[in-house]
Amino acid sequence: MIAYGRGWGSGSDKSGDINTRLLLHFDGSYDDSSNAKVPVEGSPVSDKFVEGMFGQGLDLANNLPIYPIYLNSKDFTIEFFAKEAVQRGGDWAGIFGSYNYASNTDSGIALRYHSGTSYGLLAYLKNNGTEYSSGWLGRLPNTWVHVAMVLIGGQFAMYLAGVKIFNATGWSYGGMSGLHLGRWTLSNIDANGIHIDELRISNIARYTANFTPPTSPFR
Repeated sequence: MIAYGRGWGSGSDKSGDINTRLLLHFDGSYDDSSNAKVPVEGSPVSDKFVEGMFGQGLDLANNLPIYPIYLNSKDFTIEFFAKEAVQRGGDWAGIFGSYNYASNTDSGIALRYHSGTSYGLLAYLKNNGTEYSSGWLGRLPNTWVHVAMVLIGGQFAMYLAGVKIFNATGWSYGGMSGLHLGRWTLSNIDANGIHIDELRISNIARYTANFTPPTSPFR
């Protein structure tokens, strides 16, 4: 079941619908393909693109692009394809972050990764210093898999390959004003070996139950 249409459009347009706030195809560049045309900031390395789900993806090793995207404190969906391409031997990785971990008043969203056997993905929301954590949600496979983080009316869910793997109620966050790829809570944490592709951020909850992941680039 999908709560809202994906808004892929038709033809060759891959700019997303009106609810798409950031759309990164990583087709040889870091450019935002959404109609918002969010500029890329920082000094990302340009030679780290790898074979992706739908053409090319991004190896997060030493790539630290920043997107000054504003996402308010209401519903959202953050989704992308990912795989653990390199066995990290139990290391931490920052997939993305949008707040300062050390701050008692900051707000935002973050996703980190630990390649230890009993660890894996770990999602955070923070609202004016109050932090919510999903706990460990399991390892990524070494093949491309769809990952989604969804917030709707205070209910937060994580999906892997379209299957809900975490659900919590009473969660909230205070919005975010920037997304840092390859970092967790704005810290420079090496994300070597984690590949991502087709990253889309929406200001609606696109999924409310298990669903079939997309089989073509987001549009």
